[in-house]
Amino acid sequence: MNKLSAIALRTTLAAGAAAVALGLSAFPAVAAEYPSKAITIVVHTGPGGGMDLFGREIAKRLQTVLRQPVVVENRPGGSSAVAMQYAASQPTDGYTLIGITDTLIITPIKNKTPKSLKDFVPVAHLLTDPNVLFVKSDNKYKSIKEMLADLKAGTRLRIAQTQVGSPESTALLKLVNNYGLRNIVPVPVQDGGAGVTSVLGGHLVASLAEPAEIGAQIEAKQVRVLATFTTKRIPQMSEVPTFNELGYDVAIDKFRGIAAPKGTPRNVVATLEKALKQVLDGADYKKVYDANFQIPNFMGSDEFAKFLVKKEASYASALATKK
Repeated sequence: MNKLSAIALRTTLAAGAAAVALGLSAFPAVAAEYPSKAITIVVHTGPGGGMDLFGREIAKRLQTVLRQPVVVENRPGGSSAVAMQYAASQPTDGYTLIGITDTLIITPIKNKTPKSLKDFVPVAHLLTDPNVLFVKSDNKYKSIKEMLADLKAGTRLRIAQTQVGSPESTALLKLVNNYGLRNIVPVPVQDGGAGVTSVLGGHLVASLAEPAEIGAQIEAKQVRVLATFTTKRIPQMSEVPTFNELGYDVAIDKFRGIAAPKGTPRNVVATLEKALKQVLDGADYKKVYDANFQIPNFMGSDEFAKFLVKKEASYASALATKK
């Protein structure tokens, strides 16, 4: 080793020692290009749940775009509290993401959980999961206007309601409390499937459901969809009006998107945002969301953040009214 090399080595070692003493990285090399290893998407449901299926469809296409493995990790429990607690505690390096939907807003409001979406940075909004109001095909109501006329005239109608605080129950509460449709009688049911069974069995007049949940019944002409709880008409059933266009601001528009732990570098978020947009625009993924009656609706990080603020305020208001 020549004299200049020796001096350079001693200088580098001394600088490294000083950095360690200050709690900094001893040899801050240029960061590797992101991503350089596998990425994990945490989901709050078990295998086969809605968010699990969404996460896996995204993961298998995202890894093609980013050229790194993308895996799904199931962290069910506490109606999303377990997944949020786990994901929020991971390093803010972009290698742990979380699938988010309305449940991750509702649970912290209802249960005051330690973690909420405030502990994450939104990356991208991808899909809207529509909800519809349907009746049995032999029901007397041929249109939503007929049903609304009866409600306003004093006819009490029993409509299936999922658990309190769900997006579906929030929409029903808005119709009752914000628009004076107090002749709606919400009847608690376990889930969307139970609502379908109750309507087909003639026990309830109507129910809310995601179109994918009643796809078989629509195909068999066992049910009739009267209206949708969406801001825009569902392309696959464009003849069905939305409540919004009838003057009722009760759109559910259940969202599905991706977030990262708060503090994730902006350039990493930008890389993921761009990659997810590419996934959503792919013809292969279009087949998936079309089959599930889902609506593509891309929002980048900044727009998604504003959307979430409004969503949280809406749910907080509805749940406070319920109390």
